[in-house]
Amino acid sequence: MRIVGEVPHPSYKISILQNMGRFTLKIESDAIEQSYKLRESDKIQNASDVKALVTSAFLKKVDRVFLDLGDNLMHLLDLSTEDNDDVPMVEGIL
Repeated sequence: MRIVGEVPHPSYKISILQNMGRFTLKIESDAIEQSYKLRESDKIQNASDVKALVTSAFLKKVDRVFLDLGDNLMHLLDLSTEDNDDVPMVEGIL
């Protein structure tokens, strides 16, 4: 996988990667990232085509997902520091 492009953004690191007929749009914010895998097609043939998909409407949705992921991470970290004796065990989870 190689980086074939970047999308400038004031808060996120946005990279476009390519590997074997696929593009990955990777958006990073601190310790959290979102990745969107896109197959090459008539509509998506190069990094410029992927970059064109990064609209303000899309980035608003990305913002909401990052907020939810951040909340999930904080909850996960809180759970890992609590006494988990009263948390029901689910096989393979805790």
